[in-house]
Amino acid sequence: MNRSKLITLFIILNVGLVIARIHTHNRYMQYSYKKQRHELTKEQLIRTKQELTQQFLALKNRDAIKEFAQNELHLHPIKLNQIQRLPA
Repeated sequence: MNRSKLITLFIILNVGLVIARIHTHNRYMQYSYKKQRHELTKEQLIRTKQELTQQFLALKNRDAIKEFAQNELHLHPIKLNQIQRLPA
């Protein structure tokens, strides 16, 4: 009787360890895929940040602003003869 209980316990323990090992492997694979997905997202965000930074710096450029104002908005620099004094 004692020996059959020991064999049954041994088999159950081995089956449990195999199931635990399979579960651990599955979780490892799941986290590996998640990590890979997060790394791709991180790379995309870094690229987007660099592009937006370049666009921001291009918009901050004084020459580009002046060119946009003159060509698109049809604004021109003020000439001295356009300035008038207000009566006091």
